[in-house]
Amino acid sequence: VLGKPSDWQLQALAQAKRPVAFVFDGDAWNLGWSCGQLLRFRGVTAGSVRLPPGADPDEVPQDWLREEVKRCVRE
Repeated sequence: VLGKPSDWQLQALAQAKRPVAFVFDGDAWNLGWSCGQLLRFRGVTAGSVRLPPGADPDEVPQDWLREEVKRCVRE
C-alpha cells in the first residue's frame, strides 16, 4: 500500500495471516498508529513505526527500520 490505505485495503489487511507493519512518513505517524490499532482490534498482529519528523521510509537506515518493524509487531 502506498500512501493512506483505503477502506477496502484495510479490510483486506484485516484478513492477514502474517504481521502487518505500517511505515508512513514521519509527519503521518498518527495515521500509522491508528491503522495498526484498528487491525489489532480485529485480531491481527499489527503495529506502526514512528519515523523522525519529516523523514520518509527510504531516508532512514534500513537496519534500523527492520528492527523497528520487528519491535512494533511484538508489542
